[in-house]
Amino acid sequence: MGTGRYKLIEHVRGDRLVFGRNDSYWGELPQAEKVTFKPITNEGTRTANMLSGAVDLVVDVPVRDFKILERNKNIKILTEPSMRVIYLNLAGWTDAPSKDAASPLKSPDGTNPLKDRRVREAIYRAINEEEIVDKIMNGFAVPAATYIPKGFNGYNPDVTRLGYDAKLAEKLLDEAGYPRQKDGYRFEITLDASNDRYINDGAIASAVAGYLEKVGIKVNLNLMSRTVFFSYISANNRNGDNTHFCMTGWADSGGESALMALDMIYSITQDGPIKEGYGGVNRGYYLNPDADALIDQAMATADPAERDGIMRKVWAMAAEDVSYIPLHFQEDIYAHNSRIEYQPRSNKYVYAWDIEFKD
Repeated sequence: MGTGRYKLIEHVRGDRLVFGRNDSYWGELPQAEKVTFKPITNEGTRTANMLSGAVDLVVDVPVRDFKILERNKNIKILTEPSMRVIYLNLAGWTDAPSKDAASPLKSPDGTNPLKDRRVREAIYRAINEEEIVDKIMNGFAVPAATYIPKGFNGYNPDVTRLGYDAKLAEKLLDEAGYPRQKDGYRFEITLDASNDRYINDGAIASAVAGYLEKVGIKVNLNLMSRTVFFSYISANNRNGDNTHFCMTGWADSGGESALMALDMIYSITQDGPIKEGYGGVNRGYYLNPDADALIDQAMATADPAERDGIMRKVWAMAAEDVSYIPLHFQEDIYAHNSRIEYQPRSNKYVYAWDIEFKD
């Protein structure tokens, strides 16, 4: 079936996908005659399989095991800058966020603190992202200032990351009208995050919660498996309006930031999208008609240079509004044994025909 380089031989759900080379392929044949893909979700098991020689190539080497594998002379470690950004969404454009959640947002006066830009900036500045990169990611990440990787159409180098400053964060929270109460807290929020989707996601979310607690924001940490996480935080609220503060990730290999914007920051409300099909992952309900108009203009503009200029304005607007809080771009880590050669792709796609055998 089909005319590709490989044909499916076997599929055992949750265990393996086996492909055989299609010797009738019209182009140059790949070297590998048979390829088996195995999902190994446990980090320790992935490392053990690499060390034992049970596998030839591992994707997503655990950062904690990097040095263990690096010391093995029969294993080569490769790193590739990722296009995946890890970020926080805040429901700052609604009076009644996460009304269906088990642990809704709570403030002394019943208002939504996240509607105040000063509060959103305070949360941003309270997080020591450099420490997260150093201590949790073992250096295998780059602090982010925006959703957009360098090199994408619309990337704006003038959008820079807000610096870590816990004292300024406390000052901003005081100015916004949320002083510490008798219990030491200003208000209470819930951070929803996965614990098995992104590199060290549970540990990162725990660190974020810890930083916010230090400036007087009580955080209920709600970690869950990815099998339920994404439906739980859906911006379309098919399973209820559950999240007002969540940590997730996004990657796009197309190189066009306008396509990312129409998903991530195009206006959407709790009642549904402003424009059908747009704003699908705008989980903070960010509303900015001016940004929407520019995104529409960019989507209708064929000239890349002109589109680039339009989208630079959009991302500057979104950053100024603190419509989201970027954390970091992951760095992808691969390991392979000495019998093959492999060069990772920046989009993280793994193609068997990219693998070459040494003998």
